[in-house]
Amino acid sequence: MQRRTTLLALVAGLATAIPMGAAAAAPSAPESPRPTPPSAPAATTLGDALTDAGAARGSAAATPRTPFETSNGAQWSTFEQWQGFWRALDADNDRVRITEVGRSGQDRPIDLIAIGAPAPRSQSAAANGSVILYNCSIHGDEPSGREACMTFGRDLATSRDARVERFLRQTTVLFVNINPDGWIADTRQNGANVDVNRDFLELATSEGRVLATLIRDWQPDVLNDLHEYAPREFYDAQATTLWPRNRNVDDGVHALGKSMVLDYTGARIVAAGMTNAIYGHLNKEGRPFRQVAGDGQARILRNYSGLRHIVGQLTEAACR
Repeated sequence: MQRRTTLLALVAGLATAIPMGAAAAAPSAPESPRPTPPSAPAATTLGDALTDAGAARGSAAATPRTPFETSNGAQWSTFEQWQGFWRALDADNDRVRITEVGRSGQDRPIDLIAIGAPAPRSQSAAANGSVILYNCSIHGDEPSGREACMTFGRDLATSRDARVERFLRQTTVLFVNINPDGWIADTRQNGANVDVNRDFLELATSEGRVLATLIRDWQPDVLNDLHEYAPREFYDAQATTLWPRNRNVDDGVHALGKSMVLDYTGARIVAAGMTNAIYGHLNKEGRPFRQVAGDGQARILRNYSGLRHIVGQLTEAACR
């Protein structure tokens, strides 16, 4: 379990390593099938700082640890512990701001955690820079994304690495757990037995409406949607990733999303000694031979993000 959370923390950091100026200024018409990634030094300097769990973090006494960390991977954090963790991190830390942005169907709070240097007090305060949104757990029975958000957010908020500080002066990083009812019940669906990740056209759920409102108001440049999947024959990489594939997504946004997945996230996962594959593709002897998931439905958050001109990424960690 520890390795799975480490993997998601790596992916979380790498989603921020794509050139944010390019993401914010995605062209309205196609200019090339794939954007050219920056040179290796430019791409890895910030990426190394963001994905290094010990990147000049603040003192141990002042840094909260998750129950997953303190139990050495023996237990996941509870919803109440999630709330307490962020409030402990927020104490006397001007990089962190917590705002209740809505309520779940069963009237639990949905908090938005904003991290910057300093944390913006409003959407308008973040408008002059870039915004990244992490959807930590839309399915309540997929916990590792939540753990990755907690540790990665903590490391951003407490790092004294000059590269991270410079990054946070220009970029706001948002974290949200949109399905607390599913978390409490340990179910994929919300409290009304609806899969919120199939609700981004109808917006029939409280949770879907809250997330759609966040996207509308904050206008993130990059969105990383964190999940888990059950490995099986021909489909057993430690992580699978995918970009928005709805055919109505702007060509420039589509190209940037594909580049983020292939040139940054996937490549860095492999470089870290782990395995990565394209979500929904069965592989035999290292080559895909059948697609079984990952279509272009607009009601799914991955595709909805692209339709809202966001460079989106789905990240699925293997649940072993």
